[in-house]
Order: sequence, then C-alpha cells, then structure tokens
Amino acid sequence: MAGNCLRSSIPVINRAASSRFIEFYDYKTEAIKKNPTVLFVPGFQSCGHGLKSQALIKHCQSKKLRYVCYDPEALGESKLEDLTKLRFDHWFEDAQTAIKQSQSDQIVLVGSSMGGWISLKMANENPEIIKGLVLIAPAINFLRPYYDHWYKNLATAEMRKDQDDGKLTFPDDSYDLPIFKAFAEESYKMELDTSKPLEIKCPVKIIHGVKDETVPYEKSLKVMQLISNDNVELIYQKDGDHRLSSDTSLELILRSLDDMLSKI
Repeated sequence: MAGNCLRSSIPVINRAASSRFIEFYDYKTEAIKKNPTVLFVPGFQSCGHGLKSQALIKHCQSKKLRYVCYDPEALGESKLEDLTKLRFDHWFEDAQTAIKQSQSDQIVLVGSSMGGWISLKMANENPEIIKGLVLIAPAINFLRPYYDHWYKNLATAEMRKDQDDGKLTFPDDSYDLPIFKAFAEESYKMELDTSKPLEIKCPVKIIHGVKDETVPYEKSLKVMQLISNDNVELIYQKDGDHRLSSDTSLELILRSLDDMLSKI
C-alpha cells in the first residue's frame, strides 16, 4: 500500500439487524474539503488494494485528492468465518456503507468489473452525492448467467450434486470464494432493469478492453445506452484485456479520472 492511511473496521449499513463489519481505508490529504473524494469499488472476488487501486492511491496522493477504498465482506481483511452466510446483496450494502463513512458530499466512484454494476446502483440511489462514475469493464447482471453456464457446462457431476444439496464448491484454484446456488440465484434482487433507462444524473466514463474475454467489450455499448443522461463517454482500448492492469491501461484509467474530476 502506498502513502499514509487511516484504517478502520466499520459496521455495515443494512436492513437486517446483523453485526457485519468491513475494513475501510482512508487516504486523506490536506485538500479534502475543496476536492471530491475518489472511492474505489472492487470487482468480483476482489479486495480494495489490487493493482488498479494501488495505482489510484499514488495518483490521488500526487494530486492531493482524498482516496478511499474498502474490502467487501469475505475478501481482503473483511473476514467471514462462515462463508454460507455470504449473500450477494451484502456487497452492495458494503459499498453504501463506504459512501456514508466517507462523509463527503462530492464522490467520484471508480468501479471495476462487478464494481461497475455496484457503482451504477449507488449512483442511482445517491444522486445528490455521486458526482461522477468511472466504470472499468463494467459487468452488470452477470452472476446468474455466469453460474448457469458453469453449472451446465463446466461443473462435474459431483459438483452439481453438491450445489443441489446447498454445499459450497471451489471450481478451481483461481477462486478465493466458493460458488453456491443461493448466492447466485439471489443476485437477481440487485440486477439492473435493462428494459428501461437507468436514471443516472452524473457524468460517466466507461473504459473497456477489446481483448476482454470475461466481459465482451460490446456489452459496454449496451451499458452506455442504458444510462439516462447524454453525458456518457465510452472508451475502447484495442489491446486491453478484462483486468486493464497493464501500464498503458492504468495510464488510460488515470487520465480518464483526471478528465472526470476537471469537469466537477
């Protein structure tokens, strides 16, 4: 991690009377009152300090911008002993909690992959606070189709039986969290309604790599068309993949953030 950081464990805002906590990281600067806060929303199975977030930390500190990020439940330092208690909507509650904890009236969300889905939801629900969105290869409404494809085409007979019995499954070594049916099926509660425009009042920048094999780059065109306002830019990087973590990709993300901030 770069720079000075105030780390805290904060209780999660939720409708249920649960006692969940997440880890929140605040990279403050002396200029926080006059500049927007940049808040990073990580992607599926990602914590708050991946390569993109580390680049953003250094960049924001060089620009005297306040930067905040967090570890979603069961990821990074936001530990969860019983993974069967993890629910998809918890990650949306975690983002809302980070927004409130920031105590800022001007926030630019940088959402990566599934973090783009969460960021769109947060901008729709918090139009008075969210002043800009930078979406990196946004993956909206992906979990149920992803799970169905895995279950029907990739899972072994034993894995399918475990899923039908409500057990946890690690499909391969690349998974930090297991898959289980209730988690995937309940994600519909947080899906964006793509049959009508999504009310977003702030400017939006979408960045997507053409070589993305996880979320096809054409899907970002549909995201742009979904957003209600006209202040939306879609940027394709021809040699970019889904992670967009190469030096040139990170430079593009940082330039896009700077351009967004210059308009607020």
